[in-house]
Parts: sequence; C-alpha cells; structure tokens
Amino acid sequence: MLMSLPWDKQSIHDIHLKFNSRNIYDNFSKKPYPKYRKNQSIALESFSMNNSIARISINKNDTVGVIIGCSMQPIPLDYDGINRFCGILGRTEVHLEGITTCNNDYNLDETQRIPSYAKWTITEWHFGRDSIHSYRGKKFEITVEDAQHRLYRIYVKDYEKNLRLRIEGIGTPRKAVEDAIPKILYSGLDFDLDLNRTGHIQVP
Repeated sequence: MLMSLPWDKQSIHDIHLKFNSRNIYDNFSKKPYPKYRKNQSIALESFSMNNSIARISINKNDTVGVIIGCSMQPIPLDYDGINRFCGILGRTEVHLEGITTCNNDYNLDETQRIPSYAKWTITEWHFGRDSIHSYRGKKFEITVEDAQHRLYRIYVKDYEKNLRLRIEGIGTPRKAVEDAIPKILYSGLDFDLDLNRTGHIQVP
C-alpha cells in the first residue's frame, strides 16, 4: 500500500545539536534565567525564524544544547534545503553570540566565544517523507521495525487540517555539521528510508 503512494522528498526535522563553550554556564548563572529543576540547566527563551523554532539550553558542564524544531515544514535533503538549514543555524549562532556578549561585563577571549555552527555536533535528527496528496481517513500511528532493529513510525500529520501521511525514523549521526552536510548531499543518510521495507503496511 505505501509503495503505491506518491511521496515528497526525504527531509529532516527536530534536529538536536550540541557544542561546548568555556564558562558559559557560570556567565549565564549571574543573570535571572529560568532553570530546569531536574538538572539545573539554564533555559533560554525560544525564538522563531524561517518557519522553525530554536530551543536552547545551557548545561552545568558548559555544553550548550540546541534543538531546531521544524516539523510543520521539514527541511528537504537537497541544496535548497541545506541552504535553509545552514541559514537557520547561522542565525542561531549570531543570536547566541549576541546574548552571550550582553551577559558579560568583560570581553570574552576566543575560548569562551560561541563556536561556528559548522563545528556543532548533530546528535539526533528525525528524518522522513510526507505523502504528496492529502489523506482523508482516520488518524492513526503504527510503529514498525526493520531487520536491523531500527524503528520507524507511520502516522497522520496534521498540517492545520490538511492531513498527510508521514513515515519517519530517528538518526543519531554524532558528526559535526561540516562533516554531516557533505555526507547528506553526496552519500545520503546513514538510515535511508526504504519504502520496500515498510511497503507491506496497510493504511487504515
């Protein structure tokens, strides 16, 4: 059933990244930013840009976590999509650089600055395909496992009342952006969505 449907380009969303910046936790602790109760990490205010939202947290070990949420408009894995992705990360870097500088009463040395987004490590991303045509059935969600024990979800995505089918998996590249991007463009994802593995699933 799934193989007979027309599918859009493979894309990524809910992208998790991290990097280190020396003394960043102590510097932000001097200001009244909210903290998560469980691990006392600092939560910066989320901000929207280019049909995505960036969520940023600063951990006690000076690791900064960045999540780029764009589930409503996933980033296609082509040159235009990668340009959009790099643009989002570039604006996030500038945003962090700005508020980091404002939160310090002294000039930061090079080891305390926000590193280039090209050096940030991608720890996780969701990759998937959406059906091109609208779906008119009931909402559902199915989880399937392939021969390598990798899990995929097939579910109905609500685009503001325009329902589409989405098949989705989770990848953990653990590579710097500058290393992951060329691999995407020239070799594809480590976990490519192969509809031959899931094509036997019947859509309700």
